[in-house]
Amino acid sequence: MITSDMPLRKQIFSIPNILGYFRILLLPLIVWRYVTADSIAEFHMAAVIIGISGITDFLVLAILKSKGDCYAYEISKYITSESNELLSISPNTIYTVMYKLENEQMISEYSVLVGKKRTRIYYHIESDGEAYLKELQHDYENMISGMSAIFDSLEKGDTHE
Repeated sequence: MITSDMPLRKQIFSIPNILGYFRILLLPLIVWRYVTADSIAEFHMAAVIIGISGITDFLVLAILKSKGDCYAYEISKYITSESNELLSISPNTIYTVMYKLENEQMISEYSVLVGKKRTRIYYHIESDGEAYLKELQHDYENMISGMSAIFDSLEKGDTHE
């Protein structure tokens, strides 16, 4: 539960969708939105809208790298369960990302017969996908470090004029 008497850093880093903020180019907009927000809830909503569109590639590639080959519904359920239901990305959104990543040759797909008539499509991360994942992880780590530095400065009341 976020309350207005919590320290600034705790308010920001307790937001469940922190992964959504990994897009470093959006950091200034997020910080500006926080500084001008009337409430933490308003900031949270702006950050979710801005960030949620960018986390799916990152999560899909990370899951494929860590767990191995998976099908889209499995990835969607994994995200929901492992985030303690704080993140929920629909299978349709996962499929859209899969098609995009496959067209960019980041992942490949193959079919497996399940039962007598049912076919399940599995996805496999390719070397280009692994390289892209490393870039995304690096950007995410830089974003977290940058945000931490900014919030440290804000908590101290530093002003740079």
